[in-house]
Amino acid sequence: MLSILIPVFNGTVEPLVMRLREQAALLSVPWEIVVCEDASTDTEAREANRNLSNRHRLIYLENDTNMGRIATRNRLAATAQYPWLLFLDADVMPPDDSFLMRYVSYFEKEFELIMGGFAYQAVLPKVSQSLRWKFGRNRESINAVLRNKKPYRVFISANYLIKKTVYLDVIGSLNIPTYGSDSAIAAVLLSHKTKVLHIDNPVWHMGLEENTVFLEKTRSAVCTLHTLANNNPGLLTQNKLYNAFLKVKFLHCRQPIAFFFKLFRVPMEKQLTGKNPALFLFDLYRLGYLCHLYN
Repeated sequence: MLSILIPVFNGTVEPLVMRLREQAALLSVPWEIVVCEDASTDTEAREANRNLSNRHRLIYLENDTNMGRIATRNRLAATAQYPWLLFLDADVMPPDDSFLMRYVSYFEKEFELIMGGFAYQAVLPKVSQSLRWKFGRNRESINAVLRNKKPYRVFISANYLIKKTVYLDVIGSLNIPTYGSDSAIAAVLLSHKTKVLHIDNPVWHMGLEENTVFLEKTRSAVCTLHTLANNNPGLLTQNKLYNAFLKVKFLHCRQPIAFFFKLFRVPMEKQLTGKNPALFLFDLYRLGYLCHLYN
């Protein structure tokens, strides 16, 4: 009844697969693991992932060209043979031996999508990863009680269980860019009144990006938001940054904030890539960049 789906790009997924196989072997329901290698440019990582192809109950797929997270996840969902899909990013790891069992216990409940959550190490791994670590610890590592108060506001695609029919009907048909897609998915889930439950079943986020890389991805996400705002603003009802932008626009502050961003962009980036980045400044940086794009 459970298909565990893992997209991978430029990383090795074998340690995660081995951990999941150990847990899945103890389940009382049918299961499979499906890995889709998205044409990694890291040839060594791609070869390592290919070695998984002969594993029992594991289906290995490989894209001829890089399709991105959304299309790769759609391929995984279409390949899956069981009614429940567990999507996991390749750079996560279950924290204990009951991770899969906790998800399976919700199969007979009334919910259609179960969000497990995200966790980060208590100690900063590297100074050069301080921004991603601090953002994750403060904005993504949230207990289920708080997440259930606004169940559609926090959607993290790196760890969630969903009925296959719901994924194909609600998420699989979306045509959205990769970066910044989670808030758009959350808005669609809300519009379809998908029955969502948040539980405390997190995964450890192991693959923290360097600060400069995370800032680059942040700008890509803001560009995605800008595109969606112009073409399909209905997909942004759950996006905090866009809602903040609407308030700024209403108050006629868009151009001053864009000017502030242009004037202080370099010192802001220096602070955000340093040892102790300020999340308030990070929020201002994103808002300023969005206003800058409109100018």
